[in-house]
Amino acid sequence: MLWEGDSHRIDEDLVLEPAPGHTPGSAVLRVESGTDRALFVGDVIHTPLQMVEPDHDIRVSEDRAAAARSRRRVLEQAAATNSLVVPAHLGGAGGAEVVRSNGTFSIKRWAPLSEPIGFAFSRCAATSPVAHNLANLAFSLRSWISLARRLSPG
Repeated sequence: MLWEGDSHRIDEDLVLEPAPGHTPGSAVLRVESGTDRALFVGDVIHTPLQMVEPDHDIRVSEDRAAAARSRRRVLEQAAATNSLVVPAHLGGAGGAEVVRSNGTFSIKRWAPLSEPIGFAFSRCAATSPVAHNLANLAFSLRSWISLARRLSPG
């Protein structure tokens, strides 16, 4: 783990939360600014199917059961707080508004970001898990900046 405890506050708007299961050190970046909320999920979600079926695994996670628990926790948090879920491994720049009804998740709407963000970082998968997780964090921070630009007035 890169920090101790249940989370690591970077600043008043950014918090890292562990998301075990896929690779060692996997984390989610939670952004809260005023009423705007987003979860940059890195390796927690690899396919759109996992947004509605969090127990589905693509057989590349070190601990598939822990990865499914992390996905479910993140999706529950997103639905409960109306947070935009921004995945790293799906094509196109943007995120999903996730809702939960009767114990199932669905995608309410895809919210595109205003500027494209490269996904070349995912090629880090062949390197060390630490490099892969740092690349995901860099992607998350770039995405957050793009989202902040989109939401900021003027």
